[in-house]
Amino acid sequence: MEQRKDCDTCAHEAKLGIENPCRDCWKGDNWEPKEPEPDNVNHPAHYESQTSLECIDVMEIAFGQESVAKFCLCNAFKYLWRYKHKGGAEDVQKAEWYLNHFESIMGEYSDVEDGYNKMRELVHVALGETK
Repeated sequence: MEQRKDCDTCAHEAKLGIENPCRDCWKGDNWEPKEPEPDNVNHPAHYESQTSLECIDVMEIAFGQESVAKFCLCNAFKYLWRYKHKGGAEDVQKAEWYLNHFESIMGEYSDVEDGYNKMRELVHVALGETK
């Protein structure tokens, strides 16, 4: 008999017929595994493809790291611009993700350092306003 672990919370293994899965796993008369929580900040599903590469990784291959770093600054700006009227705290988290990605690409060197520092400061201000 094939064994399959379907729930990290209760370790219920559907194929083994273990009874009484946790409440999170139980839906009506039939047990179904929980769907994973979406992560719209770090790994949005709409940017995944048939491969293990994410869109931003392919962008780095296609356009180069410096171009993608500047793209990250622009996206951080966009999310900070709109967060009060559209995405709230999630938009601020996305801005911070893009700034972190910029930093991982460019490290200490950058001809756009002033823009980066301004965006980082705005993230801190926005996080203080959305908590």
